[in-house]
Order: sequence, then structure tokens, then C-alpha cells
Amino acid sequence: MPARIMTSKAFQSRFGSKLPIVCPPMAGVAGGRLAAAVHKAGGFGYIGAGHKPFDTLVEDVRLAKETLSLSPNDDLPVGVGFMGWKFEPPQLEKETGINDGERWLAYIIHEAKARSVWISFANDLKAWVDRARAIEKAGSNGASTRKEKLLIAIMVHSAAKAKEALSWKNVDAVVLQGTEAGGHGADSEHGAPLDELLDAVLGDTSMSSDSRPLILAAGGISSPAAVAKYLGREGVAAVVPGTALCVADESTLSDPQKKLLVDAQDGASGTARSVRWDIARGTTGWPVGVDGRGLRDAVSESSGEVQKGGPPVTWAGTGVGDVTKTGPVADILQHLASEYRGETEAGV
Repeated sequence: MPARIMTSKAFQSRFGSKLPIVCPPMAGVAGGRLAAAVHKAGGFGYIGAGHKPFDTLVEDVRLAKETLSLSPNDDLPVGVGFMGWKFEPPQLEKETGINDGERWLAYIIHEAKARSVWISFANDLKAWVDRARAIEKAGSNGASTRKEKLLIAIMVHSAAKAKEALSWKNVDAVVLQGTEAGGHGADSEHGAPLDELLDAVLGDTSMSSDSRPLILAAGGISSPAAVAKYLGREGVAAVVPGTALCVADESTLSDPQKKLLVDAQDGASGTARSVRWDIARGTTGWPVGVDGRGLRDAVSESSGEVQKGGPPVTWAGTGVGDVTKTGPVADILQHLASEYRGETEAGV
């Protein structure tokens, strides 16, 4: 079996999915229903969390378990996102933030019993990774009844950070997010295109591929050809096609915004990276070097002082031109995997 396919099989075995395709924890998109539907369709889904109050996460977990016909005490075979910056200064004082963040993590790990937590956008990423693993361990010595080990995925935007994170013993997967990705990510100064990141990380022969975390590729992956391309790279265990899953029937994105994504023709020219949307929405405070990619509109294209309010931003990656219709997420996943499946069936 080719090494690249063995890597994908390792992801599928570890994460319990039939396909090496991941739905990221997108705010305003990936609720409990979408994450559960992705799981049922063979992928691995994450619930977006942290952008709304704690009770919203509790409801999304309830909805996901209900969708999967699970009882409240059952393990949840999907993941939950955790945005570290929400619990760090200056958003919260240090001790308050740690306590609040640990409360969220304890719920995710021991009450929701999520299969995985996706930690991102933290000024001190490793500290949150270590806290999550410590919370898991503390529960295993007490009354926790979760059956599966917690899988910790982290998202990074530079080759240097990826190489550092790949040496952390508490991490199961590292998501390399290129600047092509829609939504929040690194700006052009602090990040790089996905191919450049992969070349730097996968080409580093000093790192053993046997013991390091799995590498997931994210950024501009919205077509069967792109899925096959990145899963065809030795060392890539799974792909993360966010924009393509925004238009799923199970997504919580509004219908008008789904239509904007479907109608978009060229993601390279029709999207932009900007902090202006966050300024207009009053959602600033992200770590240094973070902005967002979305469909160009009056906010991103205007000059001068940003006016507060305006229409909602429609986040989109450079692959949005490949998103041509809405539909059930099962159909979207089947479409995305179509060329990869044919390749593996012919080659194994």
C-alpha cells in the first residue's frame, strides 16, 4: 500500500471516519446538526464554539447526540472547536481566562465527551493543549465515563510553528492552514499558501513521520481535484474543505449567504483578506497577524474609516468558485471524495 494512502488510513482509524475529510469548527456554520451529519456521511465533523455563549455549545452537543440517536451520557463521535484567544488577555484577565477556558474544556471532554477538541487562535497554544490533556487525565481518575481517548488537533499557519507543534507529545493532529482558507486565519505577512507550508513541513527530513502527529491540509480545497491532489501528497493524512461544506443543507449559514457562495465565480479575484470586516462587526481582539478571507463587498473594498455595521460578511476561501450548488452534506462529501476514491481503488 502506498505511504500516502497508509497516512490517510491512519487518520481514518484514529478518528473513526470512513473518509479522510474533516469539517472544521466554523463559527456560524458548523453546529451540532452539521457535525453529526458529516459523521453519518463518513467524514469527521467539528462543532464551532466560542463565538456564542456557553449554552449554545450545550445545545449543539444535545442536537448532535439527538441526530446520531445517542443518549446524553454516550460519547460523542465528533469534535468541538476551542478558540484560545477568547480566554486570554486582553479579552479576560489571566486567571479568569484560565478558569473559564478550563470550564469549557472540562465540559467538552467529560460532559459532551467529544471525540476531539480543535484548539486554534491561541497566543499560548501549547498551554491550552497541556490543560486539555490534564483535564482529560484528571477525569479518568475520577467519575468520568468517556470511553475513548481525547484526540487533540491544533491549527497553525506557519511552517515554523508547525515544526514546533509536531514535536509536542500531547497533540494528535496538526492542521496546516494556508492563506487561501476562508474565514479567519493568518494574514499574508504571518502566513503562507498551503503548498508552501506543506513543502516546508513535509520536506523536513529531520522529523520522524512515524511518531509525529498527523498532518491535515486546509485552505482553498473545494473540488474533487483539490481533495485528490492533497490526499495524494505523502504525509497528508486528511483534508479540511471548509467553504464547500458551508452550503450544506445542515449548515447554519443563512440561505442568502449560501446563494452568494454558490454564485461566486472566481475565488482568487472574488475574495479578499481583510481586518475591515472585524472592525465593522466589532469582533476585534484576534491574535496579532490574524485577519479573515471573505467575498469582496462594500466593507472590504471601501477606503478610509470603517463604518460600523453593514451587511454580514460571507467568509469564503479561494476555492469558492468550485462550489456550485447546495445540498445534503452526504452528497457534498461524496462529490469531494469522488476522484480520490477512484485513485485509491485503482492503486491499492
